[in-house]
Amino acid sequence: MTHMILKNIYTVHMKAVPSKQCIKMYSLLLFLFISIHSLASESDWMQYGGDEGGGRYSTLSQINRDNVGQLEVAWKYKTGHLDRVPEKLSFLKKMVGFQVTPIILPNDVGGLLILCTPFNEIIALDPINGTKKWSYDPKIDLRPFAGRFSCRGLAQWRNPNLQLTEICAHSLFLAANDKRLIAVDAKTGTPCPTFGENGVVDVTPIIKNMEPTNQIRSMQLKSPPAVVNGVIIIGGSGNKFKDASSVNGAVRGFSAVDGSFLWAFDTLIRDETNPESLPYDVGGANVWSTMSVDSDRDLVFIPTASASPNFYGGLRPGDNRYANSVLAIKASTGELVWHYPNDTS
Repeated sequence: MTHMILKNIYTVHMKAVPSKQCIKMYSLLLFLFISIHSLASESDWMQYGGDEGGGRYSTLSQINRDNVGQLEVAWKYKTGHLDRVPEKLSFLKKMVGFQVTPIILPNDVGGLLILCTPFNEIIALDPINGTKKWSYDPKIDLRPFAGRFSCRGLAQWRNPNLQLTEICAHSLFLAANDKRLIAVDAKTGTPCPTFGENGVVDVTPIIKNMEPTNQIRSMQLKSPPAVVNGVIIIGGSGNKFKDASSVNGAVRGFSAVDGSFLWAFDTLIRDETNPESLPYDVGGANVWSTMSVDSDRDLVFIPTASASPNFYGGLRPGDNRYANSVLAIKASTGELVWHYPNDTS
């Protein structure tokens, strides 16, 4: 059976409010137009932003402003992740946000709907009826308490050197809250055996290779990675509201085949001979949000935040050139191609 795509469904994120009487579970609701005329054979929403460029635009037209009011609930799936929080950590139920944008797999790997919970469990559903086909729980470390737990989505990638019958010929990549990069087989949820250590790369030691690292415990990975021609690129969030020494905001590239570390690009200028550069105890300019890519040009587009601290520039002297900017970086090498704004006067 062909899978249903965004001409037939759309997603609604339901926020749960814990109470003493009960804990409502986060739900993923999919609504179906009452009269379904046809099913498409292929998805047009394979990336977090719909396509590589993140345009969030679909040419599909079955649901439109004339009939959107006739949608009805087709099925409901409850992740149950709040129920699995240990009683001694029950306060964590107030520190989660259901922010995922699901993606759809191609038909030749099952056409499944893929999402992740705030605690980074990956779940594959049949988009027709909401039946769970498989799940993978990385059992992230809930301590130390870096901040809110959320998972905005995943990335998928087809290995051109593998037959589709081989494991992880089509992979899903997840950047987890506890600073791990995870790869699983898209058809089964099985960890990719050649990626890192049984599908997992611990990014923490790599982050520690670049100063500053004072607040590395508060750093989390929440947004989906970008994948360009076999290179995975990740950013990260950090607590940089009060202290200039927030963790560095570098973006990093890894091999989509085996998870090996390829490069890092420091988003702040560090040059002791340049009076406009920042000292190594200033962090931030991180990429907490999502990235877009242009595979044909081997580019990943990086939206950076401010250097730390967020609201007081006196502790981050210089032009902060690559902060609050869009950077175009060559995915294969990590080299900067251009940045905007580029007026540093």
